Amino acid sequence: MSIQLKERKAKILQLLVQDYIDNCEPVGSKRIAETYGMEVRSATIRNEMAELSEMGLLTQPHRSAGRIPSELGYRVFVDSLMERCSIPSAAGRIITEALRQQNEIEMLVSAACRVLSELCGYVAAAAYPSMKNSRIDCISLSRYGSRRLLMVAATTNSYIIHRIVDLDIDKAMYSLDAAANYLNSVYSGRVLSEIGASEPAGMFAALAGEFIKAVRSEGRDIRDRKYFYDG
Repeated sequence: MSIQLKERKAKILQLLVQDYIDNCEPVGSKRIAETYGMEVRSATIRNEMAELSEMGLLTQPHRSAGRIPSELGYRVFVDSLMERCSIPSAAGRIITEALRQQNEIEMLVSAACRVLSELCGYVAAAAYPSMKNSRIDCISLSRYGSRRLLMVAATTNSYIIHRIVDLDIDKAMYSLDAAANYLNSVYSGRVLSEIGASEPAGMFAALAGEFIKAVRSEGRDIRDRKYFYDG
């Protein structure tokens, strides 16, 4: 998700997220105005923070408290607002070597946690993307041997679902392109949790059924292996 913020909103979000990371306390408009020397009134900052909340970037623990970043607020901060720093060459080599040999997502996330903990000297934690509101972005099909095909679906939060399906494509009454177009027309944009167990009728019923099984199976797997810790 790409969110374009005007300069002042971006600066307020950047300062608020960094302050919350440093102090672990909700941040109010007065603190931002007085601590960081923004050349606007506290009331102006308060209005901007209210608009950031309406955009889903900030939340308020309770009515009398300041704001804290939402999950989306952290995402925008990391992608666009966080100050970048160079990685020492020695640390870069450690990271590259540790991650280069991992070709499974679970092992990759686990290795990333371990390396981060070793380099920073703190406990490191990682989590799979939340699938609660994730939607199907696109579905593709390709041959995998003579009697099987590879079904790959990408979600809006960049998670990949894949499944190998036993199906004699040569005897099927449709092409792979037609099948992929059908699956995309039915499931693209759908929330994963709302994709039901019923299988559509028609020539694509078997294929759609396999897709539904893949989505439901992947959802269970992610819930079972969501968090990683090291250090």
